[in-house]
Amino acid sequence: MNRIGKILIIIVLFIATGFVTSPSGGDHITQKSDSVYIYSKLNRTELNRLDSVNRIYDPCGVMDCVRRGLSHSAEARFVIAHIGDSHIVSGFWSDHFRKLMQSAFGSAGRGLIVPFGNSSIYEDQDYSVTSPQKWITAKLMSDTDDLSLGVGGYAFETCQSEIVFKVSCDEYFDRVRIFCHTEAPRLEAEDSLRSEICCPDERLDCVTVALRKSVKSVELRGNTIVGFQRPIYYAMSLENGDAGVLYHAVGVIGVAMEHYNQKHSVIAGTKNLNANLTIVSLGTNESFGRNFTRDYFYNQISTLVSSLREANPQTVIMFTTPMENGRKIGGRYVVNKNVRLASDVLKMYADELGYAVWDWYEISGGQGSMKRWYSAGLMSRDRVHLTSAGYRLQAELLFSALTQN
Repeated sequence: MNRIGKILIIIVLFIATGFVTSPSGGDHITQKSDSVYIYSKLNRTELNRLDSVNRIYDPCGVMDCVRRGLSHSAEARFVIAHIGDSHIVSGFWSDHFRKLMQSAFGSAGRGLIVPFGNSSIYEDQDYSVTSPQKWITAKLMSDTDDLSLGVGGYAFETCQSEIVFKVSCDEYFDRVRIFCHTEAPRLEAEDSLRSEICCPDERLDCVTVALRKSVKSVELRGNTIVGFQRPIYYAMSLENGDAGVLYHAVGVIGVAMEHYNQKHSVIAGTKNLNANLTIVSLGTNESFGRNFTRDYFYNQISTLVSSLREANPQTVIMFTTPMENGRKIGGRYVVNKNVRLASDVLKMYADELGYAVWDWYEISGGQGSMKRWYSAGLMSRDRVHLTSAGYRLQAELLFSALTQN
């Protein structure tokens, strides 16, 4: 185990075992510049305890092919699709996890981006998509049925004949995969970047625009034939053509499994991602539902998995459980007891059907962890989301668990 891994395990063990105290006390954790610092000593017994907890439960060995695939990532692309809610949309967890994976196994590109869709305080800051046109937007949880949704959980349609997207990213890319309606106008790059190399796609709902060279910015244009085309676009994937890890984060703020199940086209659209591994991180929003029950949640999981299996028969599915959270009642925060039930149901389903589980509920400390994480500055004031440092720590631990032999 490397030095960074040991430090991270120490941090979480202190949270899980309640060893964190306030800065005015002795041992403490403080946050500065999005980093976590710890001043403490830990005996080997305590270190070994967490080291044994941070594991992926995989009784059927389904993750063996994932690790084999990662071991050959220098020769072939390995694709991860991560489906979730605001924990994914925030970018803190998902983006740090992506960078860890690509640092270790090579980068095949930035992956999935959603034009305009996550324009909120949670929006990732490493890319932008702008357009001078006016767009009608639909998303998961919206009441409109006028637009079918795509893989990103969104749909964007314009009534204007000319279409322009200005796509920018902090990372270089030499192709843009566009997920769209089957009757959407085809987009092309500006003349100076237009490649003569053709990148055909078998499906009309996924088109690749190849570029003459690697860039960090490109303008894509198209024109609508009124009455014959539907200018509806869902998402894009920025890629570089290299071997390595390609990571797609799919999430919408406030979403639950029932929303994915009600809008079947979102999960159906994941077929175009060609994911080797699909990580499902849901359950937080479900646990706040008034009518949340064991049977209800079990059935939602079953429906979601059936859709994923239909769209992606080749993918390995791994669940993550939600950590303890709270709700505000009478001016004070109390533990949301349903989140433990949600975690138990996810584990029960995975155990019965042979899926892998990363039990974040237990790894983060189980009962009482909400208070300890908040005291440590790793959980936000709403007692549901983590701080940026908390999400980065979660990413480090997921990376460690996934890459262990």
